[in-house]
Amino acid sequence: MSLGERIYDLRKKSKMSQDKLAQKLGVSYQAVSKWENHVSFPDVGLLPELSDVFGVSIDYLLKGSHNTQVDYYDNLYKKNDVYLNPPSEMCLELLKLIPPNKPIKVLELCCGEGDDAIFLARNGYKVTCFDLSEYAIGKLDRKANLLGLSINSFVADIREFNFEEVYDVIYSKLGIHYIPIHLRRDWITSCMSHTSKNGINAFSTFVEKSFLSKSHEKKNNVKWKVGDLVGYYNNWLFEELSEDIIDYGHSKEAVFSCFIRNVGELSDMKSEPMKNGNWEKIYLEQGRVQLEVLDTVVDAVDIFNQNSCKEILDLGCGTGRHSLYLASKGFDLSVCDISETGLKITQELLEASDYKNINYDIQDMYHLTYDDASFDGILCVWVQGHGYREQVQTGIEEAYRVLKPGGLLITDFVTVEDVTYGIGDEIAPHTFLGGRAGEEDIPHYYSAKKDLESMFKKYTHVNYNDKIYQFEDRFGTEHTIHSIVVTAEK
Repeated sequence: MSLGERIYDLRKKSKMSQDKLAQKLGVSYQAVSKWENHVSFPDVGLLPELSDVFGVSIDYLLKGSHNTQVDYYDNLYKKNDVYLNPPSEMCLELLKLIPPNKPIKVLELCCGEGDDAIFLARNGYKVTCFDLSEYAIGKLDRKANLLGLSINSFVADIREFNFEEVYDVIYSKLGIHYIPIHLRRDWITSCMSHTSKNGINAFSTFVEKSFLSKSHEKKNNVKWKVGDLVGYYNNWLFEELSEDIIDYGHSKEAVFSCFIRNVGELSDMKSEPMKNGNWEKIYLEQGRVQLEVLDTVVDAVDIFNQNSCKEILDLGCGTGRHSLYLASKGFDLSVCDISETGLKITQELLEASDYKNINYDIQDMYHLTYDDASFDGILCVWVQGHGYREQVQTGIEEAYRVLKPGGLLITDFVTVEDVTYGIGDEIAPHTFLGGRAGEEDIPHYYSAKKDLESMFKKYTHVNYNDKIYQFEDRFGTEHTIHSIVVTAEK
């Protein structure tokens, strides 16, 4: 491939016109056309700008290879002897999430000298893997031969790799930050389309943090934004999300890890709730929390009655304070929560009050298993902001699906005006972790009316009402929460 062909190929992959590229470089579109048609070559002084625009090295532009990076990793792997290291924690998590009780095809990207690939193969996975460095792959092959393992390994660059097969797991530990920014959305889309139903994409990567250095950040090695990474996985199930600060001695880096499952519209996994040990831990340790009935719920009962809503779902019932109130008002009631312990406390509370014929379900609000058009009304209070924006959007759409035509959703969202906004680590836009006492490990998304309006477009007759909650918790601490209460009709 010539320089002109590479410029053409990179421009097309970047979905950029000749005119747009010309504007970025300060040349005419005719000049770009001449490069791509081998009539002339770009000035040497433009090569650094071209490499920046496309997120590739000058070596790649001129020779079709990333020689600088290849040399770096070849030298790195040349220095070390062949020996086995322990597997990463990501491998151990994969064993739990997708155990090899049947043939499981794994593709590992940027595998290095293959310690994780070796571990997965020894545990029965069918492993394919690649790395940029021939020395790394050579070491992996020698280890595999010593252990009698069959691993399909080869040399490839993640920036140029094309998916050809469908895998049950696509896996990378600290490799995907090499993908140029302008190619990331398409790259993730390709990962998703080459992942089997119930399969998993498992990645760890360096992520941006304003309070940390950018020592790993180079032209061809750019940290992700957490919101960008998880935001591409609309309609997939977030199994595990975590973030750690790693001290390398000379610098500290934030590393984000995610395990995201392709539940698929027809997937059997859709009937299983998303794992959420955080809520389970809260209810196991604290038992019933927040006992008082909010006046929003009292108002909701009046609204449901005025609109002849009989079959009501308490979505995210927690430990049942609002379920008990709804039951006392004579609704045909279903209650659900992601926590088995919370649901059990709710059931015991209602049965002790002699309320019968109530449906109890473990449910993930982002992947409800109820049939379409099941309920006249849904109450979801102090629940839907616990997640990323993309998850909030999915929850709103799932509520729409299970509502009957003309049915009502009554819910609320903590706003950006709340005093806790900005406290903790910002893991995505307007999403913080660690800022809410008692819920330190749970993401909290803070909304604004304009943003909510974009998420409720499917609904009709949507009302947004500012609401300030003031209450005292069981420890005697007073709280004020700024919210927006939304009433929306399907």
